[in-house]
Amino acid sequence: MLSYKRTVSQKTQRVLKIITNKNLFAFLTFFYLYCISAVEVYAVTHTAASCSRADVSSAITAALTGDTVLVPAGAATWSSGITITKGINLIGSGIGNTIITAPAGAITYSPSNYSLNTPFRLSGFTFSLGGSGTGTLVNIGRNPSSPYHPGPTQTKIRVDHNRFTNGPAGNTSAHALHIYGAMYGVADNNTFDTIFYPVKHDPALSGGCCGGQWSWDNWSLTFGAADDNFYMEDNTFSLPAYGGESILNDCQYSGRYAYRYNTITQAGGGNAMLDMHGNQGGGVGDANAMWSCFGGELYGNQINTGGHGGRFLNQRGGEVLSFFNNFNGGGMSFDITEEHADSEEPTTNPEPQHVHNSYYWNNRVNISGSLISLGVTTRIGGVPNANQDFWTDITGSGVSCGTLANRPSTCTAGQGYWATEQSCTDLTGMVGVDPTTPISGTLYKCTATNTWTEFYTPLEYPHPLTLSKPNPPTGVRIE
Repeated sequence: MLSYKRTVSQKTQRVLKIITNKNLFAFLTFFYLYCISAVEVYAVTHTAASCSRADVSSAITAALTGDTVLVPAGAATWSSGITITKGINLIGSGIGNTIITAPAGAITYSPSNYSLNTPFRLSGFTFSLGGSGTGTLVNIGRNPSSPYHPGPTQTKIRVDHNRFTNGPAGNTSAHALHIYGAMYGVADNNTFDTIFYPVKHDPALSGGCCGGQWSWDNWSLTFGAADDNFYMEDNTFSLPAYGGESILNDCQYSGRYAYRYNTITQAGGGNAMLDMHGNQGGGVGDANAMWSCFGGELYGNQINTGGHGGRFLNQRGGEVLSFFNNFNGGGMSFDITEEHADSEEPTTNPEPQHVHNSYYWNNRVNISGSLISLGVTTRIGGVPNANQDFWTDITGSGVSCGTLANRPSTCTAGQGYWATEQSCTDLTGMVGVDPTTPISGTLYKCTATNTWTEFYTPLEYPHPLTLSKPNPPTGVRIE
């Protein structure tokens, strides 16, 4: 959280004059003084006078990059949200203590200088939509002044220990958290309840057509990377039902996500709980055109279905790794489909938008029960097909699991093998919030006949951004 700024003090300037006389002793003196006195350390804590919008906004304005803004306990209603343009820590007094009701939205983090890639953290609040709001409580990465993201990806975003609640029934435009574009990091230890459609991942670039095309041409997806995905980790979701459906998340326009070690309870079934949208017809120049979600990772999640049916994931595009998820109560399935040919929304990225390079294994009912079913619906252009675009352990031998020593000596191109010392049939301790034995292993991919190649290892748990670090000094200005 520290940023450093080197300055030349008057004392140092005097020493520099001595250096011009080639005085070695003076040079050494200068070097020493420069090292110990010419660094300004910024790590200041600002405390808002109250949790009112005006007081919080004032404290944020006073903060510099790297500073912390503390918001005291209390309750307030904000008529409009606050846009933060610098990397700071905005910290409330804890869930249930600092309560912000914001029907039009609470916080937008839109860095003014993307090249800095400074840390941003939002923690310790209860955010409410007030039961009738139509905004999004927290937007990460939105830049209203530009249809494209103006700089490099941001990799140090953390949203943690918040509660998001009280959304309008059935409103698909009122979200708790919206991750825009190449904003990567983690949302951990949050509670999401009574918001019908709580999370969304996409750049939401204006005009649909050109923004989506630009992001597909310029971005990609790397499995298992902390700096190339946004992780939803150790969160608790209580999903309400509307019209018989419980929805958690959508992804489109080159978005991506990783859900791991969350506990999800649904009140209804029906539509897909998680969606990965494919490209959508309309063609270049059509405002309704949509470029595909890149895909993502789903593992270690505990889904309490209550016996409701529906699809856990509807994969309509991109590449997915889904494994070791548990469904108490059963009734859920995966669905893979293709609805529009990639040629309708062309890109220069060699990676296809349709379902590809995807693996599903060891997703079970009731910890050690049957495997979750997977269905394939509409096919366009001959995709998707099992053992060509996706591989599973449900039928055949698309993916198998066992110790590395027991990995088969023969394989067919595309096959997967999960090498692990853990059980391949019992998910005890490996799913839900704060698992006792996090999932460990490596996915090997058969890259040519009888040739296994290491393909994927999950990101270390917990996420690196959540690891405790020494508290930085506060209230310090050394000149």
